[in-house]
Amino acid sequence: MSIPDLPRRARVLLKPGFLVAATCRAICAEMIAAPGEPGHISNFAGAQFVDPTFKRLHAIDITPALAQQAAASLDAARPELDAHFGTTLGEGEGVTFYRYAAGDFFAKHQDTYGGRRASIAVFLNDPAGTAGVTYDGGSLVLFDLFDEPQMRNHSVSVPPQAGLLIAFR
Repeated sequence: MSIPDLPRRARVLLKPGFLVAATCRAICAEMIAAPGEPGHISNFAGAQFVDPTFKRLHAIDITPALAQQAAASLDAARPELDAHFGTTLGEGEGVTFYRYAAGDFFAKHQDTYGGRRASIAVFLNDPAGTAGVTYDGGSLVLFDLFDEPQMRNHSVSVPPQAGLLIAFR
């Protein structure tokens, strides 16, 4: 299946150019310079813990002004997201920035905790180096997107493109 068919057949919204290259570059520069901390996972009771066999990456704090710029872009997209998913997504959980180094990963999981109605990811870099940093990592693979019975076990790998927003349920 080609990526242009994805939004039509699955519960996914793709927004190329959601963040402009300059914003992606600025966020990437801060993320590279920051030490970060191991990414946490949450269980159904809300407890957070580190499990490097399930999620190995670093959560990064960037400057408040730049984080607010990204959050404002998400807020501006909220009406389109609500319309796409046919529901009000609400205020959300805030913006989190993850840095994946060589060998890092986030194992297959479902984002169903905390009343989450949709998940949103934004690629900040790509193989072309649009954001000043080349993407040479793994794939964002989405599962359980299709309503058609013959497609239930299929997954879709989303190619990285700097500034691309991917929203899915």
